[in-house]
Amino acid sequence: MATFETKIGTGSPYTSYALKVFSEADNFVVKTSIALLFAFFTIVLKFVFSHSAHLFLGRYGRTHRIVGAIYLCVLLIGVIDLSFHELNHLYYDIILGVLGTTVTLTAAHDFRNHKYVKNVASGILEKDSTVSHSEMVEHSFYQILNLVQSLYLHTQAFLVTCSIGKYKDSQVCFLMRKDPEETGFVVSQLGFSFAF
Repeated sequence: MATFETKIGTGSPYTSYALKVFSEADNFVVKTSIALLFAFFTIVLKFVFSHSAHLFLGRYGRTHRIVGAIYLCVLLIGVIDLSFHELNHLYYDIILGVLGTTVTLTAAHDFRNHKYVKNVASGILEKDSTVSHSEMVEHSFYQILNLVQSLYLHTQAFLVTCSIGKYKDSQVCFLMRKDPEETGFVVSQLGFSFAF
């Protein structure tokens, strides 16, 4: 089976230059994205702190307020971790998905009088409209869908790690092989097959 290096030719002087250019461009994009995310989250936190008494200390919808505050704290931890890379991202994504679903379901529970809301447009597209109960429940579906998609992506990364990473001889990776005698398995993603 031909590897990436043999297909593009490692002996070519352009190969190392192209990889260096892509690496530098990728590094610039990542750093710029993180800086923009920090700037956005700083604006959000400024608004949240200036309105925290109104957002989190009211009696009406208290469970939704508490879970929303915890959700914002977990998001803040994730943004800060972009600089330190200390989190286990699988656990973080599971916690974030469960909290996101919980935020929407507590909103549907705490604001159940929104069952009777009749908006002219869907959602909050108009100035005088508010989120209806059914839209809150619908948002929980999308939070669950985000969690499932995150777990799928972590599974894909795990399969690649099993095949080429330091854990490829671990018991879990061994059980996932097509044939225990086989030294690798095939990972299929986006229509491309990679044999390891």
